[in-house]
Amino acid sequence: MSFYSTNYLIIINFFFLYYFFILSVGIFTQVILTKPLAD
Repeated sequence: MSFYSTNYLIIINFFFLYYFFILSVGIFTQVILTKPLAD
């Protein structure tokens, strides 16, 4: 039972890491695309 719960927590951790990675990449590309227009 404890092994299953730890596996579940690891999966949730990876899910959050993946979500934040996609979010940061999206913001980063948006900033890069809008920077030349701002200049």
